[in-house]
Amino acid sequence: MEIGPQDDVAAAIPVLEPEDELVLRPGEYHGPWVLRNGGTPDKPLVIRAKDSADRPRVLDTGRGAELCRIVASYITIRGLAFGPTRQDVDAVRVAWGDFVTVEDCDFEGVGGIAVASNSRSTRALSIRRNRIVNSRATAIYIGCHSGTACALEEALVEGNYIHGVDAPH
Repeated sequence: MEIGPQDDVAAAIPVLEPEDELVLRPGEYHGPWVLRNGGTPDKPLVIRAKDSADRPRVLDTGRGAELCRIVASYITIRGLAFGPTRQDVDAVRVAWGDFVTVEDCDFEGVGGIAVASNSRSTRALSIRRNRIVNSRATAIYIGCHSGTACALEEALVEGNYIHGVDAPH
């Protein structure tokens, strides 16, 4: 399915099937989104940019704690731009789910965490080739703070560019 900025992404997401790709045309989109239906091992659900040279930008509308909340497995987010956001608003949060990939995305001016998976155990999380700049919080946060409340297995974090992080002390 291909949609443009005039369409309602939050309404398109719940009807996606495991084999679907949601392709976003260039322009500005509004969060928050909640991904509750995922894909399968052979066919992850994919949300991606139509044109990586002209990325669709997901903006903060002041209505949530994150722009994209993932509560499903086998999901790939590719080639999108996130931010800016208000203070303490995360861009992509894996609240629950395994085999989640966030790749080739651009995070700029995010007031919370760019990519977070720190509330439940997660398996096979990939965060690769992203650009995170002018972040006002920790750029990537995976695993629970206590080290005992949850665990992360098979994490891949590679090829990310992180610059200008100003996390509060």
